[in-house]
Amino acid sequence: MKRLVFFSSLVAGTYLLALPVPSPAATITPNPGFDPGISYEWLITMGMNDGIIFRSSDHPDSPTNLGVGPRSWAEPSNPDGLKGWTHTVHWVALDLSGLTESAFLDVTLARGTTGGLFPAFTLYRGWEQLGTETHQFNNIGSTSWAPGLTYLGHVANGGGPDGLRPAIGKEGPTVFGRFLVEPGFYSLAFGGNAPSDIEQSGRQAYTARIKTAPVPLPAAIWLIGGGLVGLAGLARRHHSSAK
Repeated sequence: MKRLVFFSSLVAGTYLLALPVPSPAATITPNPGFDPGISYEWLITMGMNDGIIFRSSDHPDSPTNLGVGPRSWAEPSNPDGLKGWTHTVHWVALDLSGLTESAFLDVTLARGTTGGLFPAFTLYRGWEQLGTETHQFNNIGSTSWAPGLTYLGHVANGGGPDGLRPAIGKEGPTVFGRFLVEPGFYSLAFGGNAPSDIEQSGRQAYTARIKTAPVPLPAAIWLIGGGLVGLAGLARRHHSSAK
């Protein structure tokens, strides 16, 4: 009986060790000062089970640079492969090197209280600290002047990645994406997709939420749970037969 109890405790202990351990709160630093390379607006450091919410108005430059351009992520007049404006999106340098394993990265970008932004964003692996920043970038792929970036994915709005005028009712004030990431460095390009009013200009506010979460444990955990139940039944039968 002691052997069975010990084995059950060992399995349960192994399961508890596999559970995520909360990490320190995420930190955010405006204007991290990468030079050369992209002029990142934010540097965010996160571990597992971290989350942060921030607004363009939180940035120290917000009195003159409230947010992003309404066509900053996708500009219809730009050629294919160079649809976005590097200098009017907001770039986030995301430090996920503190992750201990693969994780889900959840990104939500929403319209702020000022302007009528139709948000869109791209996720790249890496930080760009070498290339000379140019005005235009590829919103759905790697960028030739930024060798440090590798395209991973994007979330568009009703207008799609080419910045076409979206049909009325196809635009949205919030976009969300979930990505499977490894420990390392990442870049997010936050911007706006072309609105129905293609002449819309100026800067528009946004609210962003970034969150990390562990990948659910495999179904084998349920088998372990079933094994514990089976062990308990075996122990009861052993105890009954010993009477």
